[in-house]
Amino acid sequence: MLFFRDILEEKLEDGPFKSMFQKECHICGNTVTLVSKLEEDRTVLLKILAKQGISQQAYNNLKQGDHCLPEIVLKLYNGLGLDPAGLLNDCPKLNPGIGKDK
Repeated sequence: MLFFRDILEEKLEDGPFKSMFQKECHICGNTVTLVSKLEEDRTVLLKILAKQGISQQAYNNLKQGDHCLPEIVLKLYNGLGLDPAGLLNDCPKLNPGIGKDK
């Protein structure tokens, strides 16, 4: 069975699709991967949300792809002890020139 993140990762290998996807960014591959890791253990997730001051609703919006705030994603990366350096370079919301046609 294929899952959304598997299909998305495969599609993001295609340059034109990746460019279009980033222009319309609601939730990127980095965030999909992050949410997948967080969903593996709800107890850890709830602790991270509390420690980072992120509401359950804000996380649910992120998880559902309704509203991605890079600030929340960065807090979640930090909560998991992950290095967000690549995220900062790849995020179209933090770097508006990414994914734009030249």
